[in-house]
Amino acid sequence: MLRVVSPLLCLCILLLPAGLQAKSLDMQKAMMASPMPNLMMLLMNNREVLALDSEQLQALSQWRKQNQVNQQQLTQDVLMLRKQLHDLSLEEDRGELIDRLSHDLLVSQSELIKVKSRCTKNVRSVLNPEQWLQLMEIYQQRRQITQPASGSMEAKTFIRVSPFPKYMLVVIMHPDKLGLMPEQDKALDQWRITNMNDWSILFEEVHELEREITRKSLEGQTKQQLTPIYDRLLSVRREMEAKSMACADNMRNLLKPDQWQKVVEIYKTML
Repeated sequence: MLRVVSPLLCLCILLLPAGLQAKSLDMQKAMMASPMPNLMMLLMNNREVLALDSEQLQALSQWRKQNQVNQQQLTQDVLMLRKQLHDLSLEEDRGELIDRLSHDLLVSQSELIKVKSRCTKNVRSVLNPEQWLQLMEIYQQRRQITQPASGSMEAKTFIRVSPFPKYMLVVIMHPDKLGLMPEQDKALDQWRITNMNDWSILFEEVHELEREITRKSLEGQTKQQLTPIYDRLLSVRREMEAKSMACADNMRNLLKPDQWQKVVEIYKTML
């Protein structure tokens, strides 16, 4: 089976539902909306790895056209209701309203789960057995990376390892707000395909070097023995940031000034 390298890249760039409309939607909130996997974006962003043919792409595109708006609306409903319930729980004498909103939340969550379940079933029917197994391998890699580590969200580790803003995340989540032209969308997609897998490999190396430093220190190695590992760690991080800055420069060149400003404004709401 083909080995696919896509760690936190899948979390923050490839896996987020397209076009979610919340002004301050971050990755943790998106995962809170439903426990079901988001396979469609993962699938489409790995279409070359999976060797999807034109007939498969057409079938998947048709499904998205028929169901995406409903899924987005249900996701927004769930997130909005969760926030309302949180706020109301801090107020006195709102029990009746809380009961009604709780019922609405359960209904919306149930409908969202049904839509995502049908999506998963459709994806499996479109792919051949080998493609499905490859997709599951990619998905399991993503799950391992995104599991909370030592009580903290892995996304925090992601920001710590690479603090440079991930502007491509805005392009994936909010294409409708940017008004991208087809040629802009194609160019940005090509950039991701060409560059981001290398970035994800570097991310994995940073994590491995950090673990190696901890392990060898516990084994009693000295500063002289650990310094070469630290030097390599700093070198990899510099390479990661160089790629991130190049991505930002490329995006700034592709977008119109007002589009770029919109990317910056949206990203600030996601911090």
